[in-house]
Amino acid sequence: MKRTKKIMHKLSHRKNFLSKGTLRGETRDMCAAPLEIFKDIFDYANDGMLLAEPKTKKIYLGNKSICQMLGYSLGELKKLTIDKIHPAGEFPYVLAQFEKIINKKITLAKNIPLLKKDKKILHVDIKGFMLNCGGKQYVAGIFRDITERHKLEAQLEKVKEDLELRVQRRTFELARTNVELQEEVAHRKTMQLELGTLKKQIEYILGATKTGLDIIDTEFNIRYIDPEWAKVYGEVQGRKCYQYFMGRNDICPGCGIVEALKTKQLKVTEEVLVKENNRPVQITTIPFQNENGEWLVAEVNVDISERKKTELALRESEEKFKTIFDNAGTAMVIADIETGNIIECNRQAQTLLGYSHEELVGMQQWQLHPFGQEEKYKEKFYIHAQRGRTEDIAVEVQHKNGTIVPVFLNAQTMHLAGRDIILGIFIEVDASL
Repeated sequence: MKRTKKIMHKLSHRKNFLSKGTLRGETRDMCAAPLEIFKDIFDYANDGMLLAEPKTKKIYLGNKSICQMLGYSLGELKKLTIDKIHPAGEFPYVLAQFEKIINKKITLAKNIPLLKKDKKILHVDIKGFMLNCGGKQYVAGIFRDITERHKLEAQLEKVKEDLELRVQRRTFELARTNVELQEEVAHRKTMQLELGTLKKQIEYILGATKTGLDIIDTEFNIRYIDPEWAKVYGEVQGRKCYQYFMGRNDICPGCGIVEALKTKQLKVTEEVLVKENNRPVQITTIPFQNENGEWLVAEVNVDISERKKTELALRESEEKFKTIFDNAGTAMVIADIETGNIIECNRQAQTLLGYSHEELVGMQQWQLHPFGQEEKYKEKFYIHAQRGRTEDIAVEVQHKNGTIVPVFLNAQTMHLAGRDIILGIFIEVDASL
């Protein structure tokens, strides 16, 4: 990663580097000995690299990484024009990006599809620029494979859509059940003749959705339990709800019935059913009065096993992210966009800046930079936040001991834990460059 960043910096910021660069104190022409001068760059770069002629679109040169990426040998690759390494249907768009690079309108073409020799498709980001080789202009491209990232983004989007759909369906089912229950209480006298049929319909829905329904009085006696649930727990036989469901001798801690009867408002809680292998349920407790004015509660117990699995998976994912973040080989700092306060940093950031985790967290983001330049870097911070994304910006940070350290800054805004944050990645500049 660092090696590729160095190469990109050299090639994109020094236009005459390739034709007039100095190697071991001698001025050399790239065309005189291109393989000798650029062997390390082309043969050992992690990213794929290509040179192509602007007019003919013929590939002039490529490195080992691009050959492996596309499945061609270098000899095969040099016989091709760029349209042969992109899907035909996508090439007009690719060609437009190619022309923009030639005309210096863009330097980065994102999410470009590549057609491999075996006809498989992969996606890349291409860092493009013009370079002079012995008086002849070529289009240079550095190809970064983003296929896996592309797949993960698609998978995450699908998971998000599926979760939203499940939430909508479950919310609809609960809303429908609640409406039916309220209508049953309010219109009980007029619906007496239809009660038997309606009762069967509700019981079928509850059984199919693993949702339990019960009605309990102010003394915690069970007045009603749906038949499907009765199959699991047996006959009520005058037992209290906490005895029947939980095997307890007293009221359950945090019982929603107590609160619902006290406030006369709906109460939502979560419980674990110990007699059903600790199956988690969400209990919606609804207080109501019957035709005699007696206060009762209806409890709708909805299975949330899948939701709990999803929450666990999300927690595990967050923990994995935290592990990757903490152990990354690049300095990373997370700051709150609204306040500018640093809210998290990794070990590499502590090493780069010389501060402990406790010292860094709570500092203002612009305090990482040279003393006396706070306003300058405060302005940069908010500009980066407005843009949403910044790549390879040359800045300076100040070590705790006062040493000024030149770095490349990459910044990305995101929404995390209910607030807007900005992730800063600081890549130390190699002093030899």
